[in-house]
Amino acid sequence: QKTNGHMEPMNWAVSRRNFQMSAGAIAFGISQSGTTYPTVWAARLLSRLQDLPQLFALSGDFDTVLASSIGQSLQTSSFSSNLFSTLSGVRPAEPSTLATMAMHHTLTRLLLFLPAYLQESRLV
Repeated sequence: QKTNGHMEPMNWAVSRRNFQMSAGAIAFGISQSGTTYPTVWAARLLSRLQDLPQLFALSGDFDTVLASSIGQSLQTSSFSSNLFSTLSGVRPAEPSTLATMAMHHTLTRLLLFLPAYLQESRLV
């Protein structure tokens, strides 16, 4: 395949041609570094679907390849809070204990927040 600094995974069992998601679907990509190839490729694949699902991502920092893959950038005014950060930053080795604990803490806080928010806003 042609590579101009951007590769596409072409050996997946699921491709753009045969992958479908229901309306209102939510996708959540998780990568400490924000550059894990399968996660970034999946985010890019999902962002190109005609019925765009609601894409979210969690990484150790806001300025990552994963962030741009879901269309989030701190440099633009269209930043829509679909990107979460553990604030653990870039780690020299992955997975590190700090990064793992930060990811666990962030996901736990999100899990506790969502039901309370949905109940408070009467969405359920």
